[in-house]
Amino acid sequence: MLTVHPVVFLQAMPVPLAAGTAGGRPPAFGPSAGRDPTTARQPAGAKRVKVPMTLRNPENCDYLAIVSEWSSTTRQGGVVGNAYPILNLAFGEAVAAAQEEFPNPGAVFLMNRGSLKTWDFISLRPRQNERYKDASERDCYFIPARQPELITSPSQLERVAVILDAPSFDLEGTARQILTPRHNVTPYFFVQKNQTIYGPLVRVLTQLSPMEDIQRID
Repeated sequence: MLTVHPVVFLQAMPVPLAAGTAGGRPPAFGPSAGRDPTTARQPAGAKRVKVPMTLRNPENCDYLAIVSEWSSTTRQGGVVGNAYPILNLAFGEAVAAAQEEFPNPGAVFLMNRGSLKTWDFISLRPRQNERYKDASERDCYFIPARQPELITSPSQLERVAVILDAPSFDLEGTARQILTPRHNVTPYFFVQKNQTIYGPLVRVLTQLSPMEDIQRID
C-alpha cells in the first residue's frame, strides 16, 4: 500500500545575495510619531535596537536556508558568511517577510561558514546575536544556535522539494544533466518543462562555475 505524505514545494527560489544587497531595512510599523513596535524597550538615551516582528519565535524553530556567496576571513583564519532562511521546517511555511523575521538583511550570520559553499542547503536553528547593534543593513539579529547541518541526502529532507523550471530538460537522455539552471535544488526535486512536471528526481551532484553560479545538476 502506498503512503502519501504531504510535501512542501518550493518554486521561484530566491537567489543568494551578498551582504548588504538584499534591500533596505524592514519597513517601519505604526505612525511615525509613535514608538516603532519593532524596537525593543531600552533605557532612556540608549540606542534603539530592532527585534523581529513575528508571531512565532524563530529561536524555537529549525529553518531550511541557502548559503549566500558572501564570505569573509577572520583574523584567526576562520570563514564567516550568511545564510538566507526560506522555509520554517517546524510549520512547513515559507519565510514570506525575511527582513522582518530576520533583521536586517533577512539572513542569519554564520560565525563559522567552514566548508559550506554558495547555494548549499542547510538546516539551522537561529538564536539571538548578542553583538547585534543595528549599526548597518548588514547586521544580523540572529546567529546559529548550533552548527548548521548540510543537506545532502534525500533522507534529511523527505517532505520538501524544489520545482525547477528547465525547458531544455531531456527526460530520455542518458546523462540527465541539467545545464546552467537558475538555482540549486533540494536532494528530492521536480522539473517543470512547459506545462508538465516530472519527478521526483534525486540530485546526485551540483557543480559550481568559477563565478559560483550553478553550472550543472546531475
